[in-house]
Amino acid sequence: MHLDFWQYRTLLHARMPRVKCDACGKIRTVVIDWARPGAEFPLFFENLVLSFMIEMPVAAVARKVGEHDTRL
Repeated sequence: MHLDFWQYRTLLHARMPRVKCDACGKIRTVVIDWARPGAEFPLFFENLVLSFMIEMPVAAVARKVGEHDTRL
């Protein structure tokens, strides 16, 4: 269960570490487990929003989390 702190505007800003691959020598960004490439929201936030949508209309969830309903 996650604490409901979304009544506050929450911005998550993080620099992803970069590492040098020993096999090919290229510099790569570390893959993180809480987001996916191209995702607009963190994985746990998406899970929370989707769990709300099971019980509530999308417009009500959008108001609760402070997003436009078409983004959800």
